Amino acid sequence: MPRGNGTGPLGRGPMTGRGMGYCVLKLPEGGGTPHGYAGTAGWPVGTRAPAAEEIGAIRGMIDSLARQLEDLQARIRGLKRTGG
Repeated sequence: MPRGNGTGPLGRGPMTGRGMGYCVLKLPEGGGTPHGYAGTAGWPVGTRAPAAEEIGAIRGMIDSLARQLEDLQARIRGLKRTGG
């Protein structure tokens, strides 16, 4: 993640970028499903982010959405001022 702060690209949270970081799950090359992946679309069985990490990611997404909402509201106010 940029700056290692857990916010992901543009503050949108984890798993929102190109998947180029060091924390991306690297699957073995070759055909078939490797052991331990039990048909789970490539995600290992039994792995899940800790609740605190997920809460942090969700809070980051909420903050990002709040900033986007404020930007859009500011744009509307600007358009109203200029008669747009």
